[in-house]
Amino acid sequence: MDVIESLLDITTTRNYVPVKVNELPIDVQVDFLISNHFDVFRSKEAQLWRLQNLYYIMTKDGQKKRFTLNRAQRHFFENYLAKGYKKIAILKARQLGFTTLISLYFLDLVIFNPNSEALQIAHTLKDANEIFNRKIIYAIKNLPKAVKEILDMSQAKASRQQFSYPDGSVSAIGVSNSARSGTFSVGVHISELGKLAKLYQGRAEEIVTGTLPAVPVGGQAIVESTAEGASGLFYEIFMDGWKIRETVTPAMSKAHFKCVFYNWTWDTEEIEAASVDGIISIDQMEECEIDWRAYQQENQLSDKEISFYYLKWINANKDVDKLHQEFPTHPMEAFLSSGSPYFNSRKVAEFLDRADNNYKRYSFINNEFVEDDRGDLYIYEQPKSGKNYVIGGDVAEGLLNGDYSVAMVVGFDKHIKALYRGHCEPDEYEEMVRSLGKKYNTALLAVEFNKDGNWVNTALRNNEYPNLYIRTTVDDITKEITKSYGWLTNKKNRDFMLGEAKKWFNSTDMINCKPLLEEMLTFVRDKRGKPQAASGKHDDIVISACIAIAVLQGKKETEQEKVKQHSIMTAVFGHH
Repeated sequence: MDVIESLLDITTTRNYVPVKVNELPIDVQVDFLISNHFDVFRSKEAQLWRLQNLYYIMTKDGQKKRFTLNRAQRHFFENYLAKGYKKIAILKARQLGFTTLISLYFLDLVIFNPNSEALQIAHTLKDANEIFNRKIIYAIKNLPKAVKEILDMSQAKASRQQFSYPDGSVSAIGVSNSARSGTFSVGVHISELGKLAKLYQGRAEEIVTGTLPAVPVGGQAIVESTAEGASGLFYEIFMDGWKIRETVTPAMSKAHFKCVFYNWTWDTEEIEAASVDGIISIDQMEECEIDWRAYQQENQLSDKEISFYYLKWINANKDVDKLHQEFPTHPMEAFLSSGSPYFNSRKVAEFLDRADNNYKRYSFINNEFVEDDRGDLYIYEQPKSGKNYVIGGDVAEGLLNGDYSVAMVVGFDKHIKALYRGHCEPDEYEEMVRSLGKKYNTALLAVEFNKDGNWVNTALRNNEYPNLYIRTTVDDITKEITKSYGWLTNKKNRDFMLGEAKKWFNSTDMINCKPLLEEMLTFVRDKRGKPQAASGKHDDIVISACIAIAVLQGKKETEQEKVKQHSIMTAVFGHH
């Protein structure tokens, strides 16, 4: 039984009638606790009871309501706040109530811990004032009379409330739209850091250099936000912490952010409310970038949940980008700047969590691969005698800030063996990939023919590399057969290679290549449904892997099979 509930579970007399204290009005209960058990009443152990009994909030429709933690708020309080985590970053869906919870949580700590101070930061002055007036001041005005009597609240400003106590102690809570120096013993709460960092880079820098360092070791720094693209301060804080989230204990959280994610499925009340009049079947859902049936299966959503999610898409003006940003199902999905994920982002993230650093890096120097911790070649498995390999290649111009030139080595078992990713000139790439092919038992080289790939394929042939991918075309009139070297990406075989890669991804139980997985997270369907890299991201590794997997399509996974010099595309689509 809760520490406060046990104190209230006693019988008293009211109007000459025996009654339990916990059955009396809340003002009477609070007066009883303050008069008889004040030390327990103000203790950390009693905070959950205080949060749900002392504070009132204004609902969305303007009604006064005693604050009660919803499912997501209670989980966060019990698993992170009550357990003493100090630095916490929350990636969230909209309307889960974290700003309200943290506002009241900090207010409660300030009231019952004299000589303490807390600061809340919002991305605009309007939002800061709304947090202060609708959440903090409203809660203060509606405190039980017995609590108000122990506080002097006369020292109030437009954005700061000070509390004075009979012994001369002083505490305060304030809000701001920018970071400022100070000593915030209780802590700092930054609401919608993603928006703040996106709109006001200077303020974001102040948070890093001024505000967060101003929180003492015992204080808390709580950051919560919806996502605002795969860049910026919030993205960096969250992604850095998400990678190590399993290792961040309360003690470690003094130095590292404990990153947590609450998606829209935590809003059980709204989901239930949306299904009162029935659910929308998938067959009735309008087609868009999201395959609703596949999305439901991939994310293990109930019929009620996928129906609710579809309604959110409608309410977002059918904007998938906005839907993913404000109502993400998976944390990686939230940060996509555009488009719907082509690969199952939940599975990609699971692979990233499990991926290790079991590889060695090499640089290509003087026609040989030299071990180098900063090299562009990652080798996950050295070539084995008798094994066959395919290398998918994507050639770039070699510009320092442009796309990468990539070569992906895949075994006939469809496991990734090596990855080259670097900025190099086409002639340097040709020398490297020729050496890499020889290293992997004269692997079948399938370098994309498009753009600079034409030059590379010609050079590979002139340098007599013996195992090049060949395309054949037949003249409709003369029936003359023409052979061409390299993988030609057009609409027809692009769809084919992407489809084969997706089937491979869906069937595999692990991919240990982090650079590939990271690109998969931002490989999306755009508004026209075309799969490609999200705005500002790369897909060179994805395309190289897709080429290798497509070339392997239809081949028997046996080590004795001889690599055939013909076009997989011919076998699938006929002569072209």
